[in-house]
Amino acid sequence: MKSKDDLFLLIRSLSKSEKRYFKLRSSAQSGEKNYLKLFNALDKQSEYDEAKILKKFKGERFVKSLHVTKKYLHNLILRTLRDFHEKHDIEGELAGLLFNARILESKGLYAQCRKVLNVVHKKARKYDLKAVLIDVLQLKIKLSIMLTLKKRQAEVEGLYGELDEAVEGYAFEKKLRKHRDMIFMMTRQRGMLRKAEERVYMEEWAAFLLECGEPDDFWGRNYYFDGLGLYWRFVGARKKSKHNWQKALNVWNESDHFKESHQSQYLISFNNYLNGLSQVEEYDQMASSLKELEKLPMINFDNEAEQFWTLQNYWILYALNKPDFEKGKVVIAELSKNSSVYSDKVIKSRELIIYFNSSLLYFINGMYDKSLEWNYRVLADPKNELAEGIRRANLMLQLPIHYELGNYEVLESLVDSIPRNLTRNTELTMFETSILSFFKSLCETLPLEYEKLFNKFDVWLSGIEPNLLKRILVVWLKQRSNYFINS
Repeated sequence: MKSKDDLFLLIRSLSKSEKRYFKLRSSAQSGEKNYLKLFNALDKQSEYDEAKILKKFKGERFVKSLHVTKKYLHNLILRTLRDFHEKHDIEGELAGLLFNARILESKGLYAQCRKVLNVVHKKARKYDLKAVLIDVLQLKIKLSIMLTLKKRQAEVEGLYGELDEAVEGYAFEKKLRKHRDMIFMMTRQRGMLRKAEERVYMEEWAAFLLECGEPDDFWGRNYYFDGLGLYWRFVGARKKSKHNWQKALNVWNESDHFKESHQSQYLISFNNYLNGLSQVEEYDQMASSLKELEKLPMINFDNEAEQFWTLQNYWILYALNKPDFEKGKVVIAELSKNSSVYSDKVIKSRELIIYFNSSLLYFINGMYDKSLEWNYRVLADPKNELAEGIRRANLMLQLPIHYELGNYEVLESLVDSIPRNLTRNTELTMFETSILSFFKSLCETLPLEYEKLFNKFDVWLSGIEPNLLKRILVVWLKQRSNYFINS
């Protein structure tokens, strides 16, 4: 995006409550406010169009220096957002208090400065914020030295001891986070282990986590267990992955004040745990955990959106695998009704996974028109290559859908076009090649030979590594087998 779009994108990102707060703050100022006119105009646009802005405000003096008004409005919105979110952002709150302390120090109001620093010191320790603790300790040391009182000698010595401990702890925490982040980046890029060099890379970054032992601080334990969860999932050790993500969630559940102060990160940990449960197919426990998540009050719109998409994602996955089609229909109805409310807050890959799983849910329940409808949602999305694995599986799913709908000409066309569509990004896998080969044979085989062909494909599938599409195809083949028996 060009820099001129920055203001528009910021306004588009605001929730209704944030916009309301901004307008209330602005209305407290007297006089005509050009920046508020600009805000309202941009808020009504679905796409940024500066020509329309210039036309709308033609003759207004501020249009001659529109870039100045835009910059002022951008900074004002950010200042307002800081005030709006401060009560729910402990790090932002402490940063503000530290800034206040520096102002008091510069005014020579050392007693007041010390009171503020004591508050920050206490909260930094409570929330295990080592970087903030380092800042506040350095300020307290500076203040104590400035006062040059004899009794401060021992205090300064004690503060330096605590500072050394904080610096050492922060260095260890940063190392844990670095190793977790590097493992995360590989899992996000590749999804699962595919090549020998990827295992070497992952083992290099995981070695420190596997050897260092469990830390004793809140954030250290989080990075430690999350990093191991990611590593074990990548290499295919699903039970170990789920075990570590459960440990990470336990760290949060042992400390309610962290769950309140860092709710968005708590939701990420909860999502990872649900992912772990799905990997080991513990669907009853998943349902219990989802009910627990439903009861959790959210502190802001962003977290409410994250909660919504997490619930939709895993309830559909639960309904698909349990299986529980009635629950699935309820969830998809909820998704259709409310997804537009949170559409600006969903990660594209997650949205596409939800659409794909909805298509699968309708497919295994014989509602092929509905299955195709959700399937097309993935294919029609211009950003579907952001979830390449889902895009590819979604194309494969079109084959049995069109077979069941009797769209045989479409099926023949897809058998030819899908390989070209897939190979523009990477080579076909053996799984994809075999599915395409099966449907190509199906198009060329007489109906009397269908049963033999289906049985042969079923035997081949039994030797393939488990994945969701394979499980759906197995269910479909079983349904086909029952059809042949009864016909």
